[in-house]
Amino acid sequence: MCGFIGKVSINKFDLNSLDKPNELIECRGPDSNKKLKCNLKEFFSEDLDLHCALLFNRLSIIDLNESADQPMVSPDNKSIILFNGEIYNHKELRNELIKHNIKFSTSHSDTEVALLGISTFGIDYVKKFIGQFSIVFIDYKSKKIFLVRDRVGQKPLFYKVSKDSLIFSSNLKSIISSERTYSIDNDALNEYIDLGVVTSPKTIFSDVMKLKPGEIIEFSFNDKGVVSSNRLYWVIEDHLDNQSFNINEFSNYNRNKIKKKLEQINEIDSFMFELKENGHLIINIIEKKPRMVWINNGKKNYIDGDGLILKYSKVNDQNLIEVFGDKSLINFKKLTALFNNRKKFASSIKQIEVKNDGSWLFIMKDNKCVNLLTKKLDKVLNIFEDIKMLEIYDNFSYFDMRIYERIYLSNKQCSI
Repeated sequence: MCGFIGKVSINKFDLNSLDKPNELIECRGPDSNKKLKCNLKEFFSEDLDLHCALLFNRLSIIDLNESADQPMVSPDNKSIILFNGEIYNHKELRNELIKHNIKFSTSHSDTEVALLGISTFGIDYVKKFIGQFSIVFIDYKSKKIFLVRDRVGQKPLFYKVSKDSLIFSSNLKSIISSERTYSIDNDALNEYIDLGVVTSPKTIFSDVMKLKPGEIIEFSFNDKGVVSSNRLYWVIEDHLDNQSFNINEFSNYNRNKIKKKLEQINEIDSFMFELKENGHLIINIIEKKPRMVWINNGKKNYIDGDGLILKYSKVNDQNLIEVFGDKSLINFKKLTALFNNRKKFASSIKQIEVKNDGSWLFIMKDNKCVNLLTKKLDKVLNIFEDIKMLEIYDNFSYFDMRIYERIYLSNKQCSI
C-alpha cells in the first residue's frame, strides 16, 4: 500500500509544512519518495493564486520503473494523479486506450492507465476500473480536483476542507499531524463504542472526513473559498438485477458454513441457531464440561467425556479426577469409556496414575488404592466391587489386582 498527502490552498503556505506529516507514512512506500510543488493559478483561476504541494511514497508492485513514480503528470501537463492501489484489468484498459491512439510512456503502469483514461474520457472513466484504489485527480481542463474511492472502500481516502484550503491523504494520522488542533466527533465516538468501527463519511475527528465506498467528490475554488459536490458512481443495489434476496436462504447458507466450523471445535458440546427479525443470526453455545484433568510436569490439561483434550486455560477443577502419567501411556478414550460405563465407580475415584508397566493405580476418595491392568478390565472391576461389599475391604488399604483372579492385600500407603 502506497501513501500520499497533499494540500491545495488559496493562500500561500509553507510548502515544506507537509514534510513532517509525510514522514508518518513513508513506511507505506519504501521504493520512492517524491514531492511536487505547483501553482494552479494559470489553469484554475486568474483571480486566485492557488498553491499546492503533493507528496507520494511509492511501494512498487506492477511497474518497477522510475517512469511509473508519482505524482504522475500527463504528457500535456494538464492533469496530475495520485493513485494508491491496483487496477486488476489495467492491461485490457491499456489496449483499449491504445486503439484510441493514446501513447504510453511506461510499459505496464496501472497508474498511467488511470491518468490517461481519466484525462481523455473524464472522471467517470473510473467506472471501468476493477480493483482497489483511492485517487486524487487534479484536472486543469475542468478546473476541478477529484477524490475517488473504490467500490467497496478497500483503500481509504481522508480529507479536510477549511475556508481557503483542501488537504487530503491516504492516512488519517498524517492529516492530523498537519494541523494544530482537532476535536472529537462525539457521534463517531459513540458509533465506535457501539459497533467497533466509524462508518464513512465520518472519522473520529469532527473536521476530517472519509470518502464513502464508490464515491466521487469534486472540489473547485472561487473567491469565497472551497466548493464541493459529491456523488456515488457505484451502489450495490444497482447490480442486484431485481433478484429476490431471501434472508432465510442466506442465513441457511451461513449456518451450514458456521456449523461445519463449530463441529470442529472440541470445546463445544452443543449449539443452536436463532434468526432474529432484523436478520441477525444468534448462536447459543454450550461448552463441554471436562471429565478429568491430566497433570503433566505441573501443567494441567482438561479432558472431555470423549477422551479429547480441551483448550481451557482455567477451569474449576475441584471435583475433577486427576490423572498422572506420560501421554504415550495414557489411553484417554479408554479411561472416559470406563467412567461412562461405571459412573458409580468413577464417582469414588480421586486420582489415577498410569504407571510405566501399563497398570492403572486408582486412589479412591476413601484413600483406598487399587492397582490393576486394563486387560479383562470389566471382570477385574466386578471382583473389586464384590470385595467392597465384604468386611475385609475395611481392613486393608492397598489392593493389588495386576494378576488376573488374584488379589494381594496390604496396608501399603500409596501416593502420587
